[in-house]
Amino acid sequence: MMYTKKQDKFAATFEEKTKECPLYARNMLALENMEFSRKEINMTKKYDEKEISICKVIRDYYESTYKDVNRYVYKLSRVSNKNIDEIYVIGHSVAEVDLPYFRYIENCTHRQSNWIVYFFNKEEKDRTYKNLMDSGIQKSRIQMKEASEFYNL
Repeated sequence: MMYTKKQDKFAATFEEKTKECPLYARNMLALENMEFSRKEINMTKKYDEKEISICKVIRDYYESTYKDVNRYVYKLSRVSNKNIDEIYVIGHSVAEVDLPYFRYIENCTHRQSNWIVYFFNKEEKDRTYKNLMDSGIQKSRIQMKEASEFYNL
């Protein structure tokens, strides 16, 4: 196989980015577990530009939507050591990526606050409830309510 300078430059750029930016390296490690990433790595070796560009678009989307919880969790420090009786969750997905936020709030409020969480449908209710419990919130302090109760106030 014949290699061009452009191909060598791409490989060098990829290596440089990985060394210079730990976040880029961590994202790339996460991407390696995904099918399109394996395909990108394989295509990079083969230098199939069409396949590489498709995989780059998917990788760029992933990088732009990646939620770096540790980067923003400090903003929640204002709830630390406050006497908070109730925490309302309205219109939040409470997805797995958000669980570190909820764990942090739970720890900052010394595991004393009651959580009132509004949901839109049964599937969302079950998933949200499970995720909150996975965050360390006690079952007895989670109250699930239909969103219509909130929006009809």
